[in-house]
Amino acid sequence: MAALLLLVTVLFNFLGFPITVFLTTRWEAKKMPAVKVTARPLSDYSVSDAPGPALSYLGYSFEVPWDTSFQAKGSQTGSSKGGIVQLKFDSGQSLLLIAPANQ
Repeated sequence: MAALLLLVTVLFNFLGFPITVFLTTRWEAKKMPAVKVTARPLSDYSVSDAPGPALSYLGYSFEVPWDTSFQAKGSQTGSSKGGIVQLKFDSGQSLLLIAPANQ
């Protein structure tokens, strides 16, 4: 009986904190409804045909469907050097482009 009590005490000392954290996190997560949301397939796969401005940053050319003005922040170096550009549109959308130097 003493050996069993000693074993339980040693196991509790080593595993007590991780088990407590696991159970507490699980208990708290059950109270949040956002945790129960699972990924679902998109219901609409259509692509917008709305005309938008053609942009070119970091060696990539693309169109955005927003006709509002925007501000560009970040380094716009050549595509071989890489860089980061953030485009903030006046309508509230934001686009972050990251091109690593070793692309």
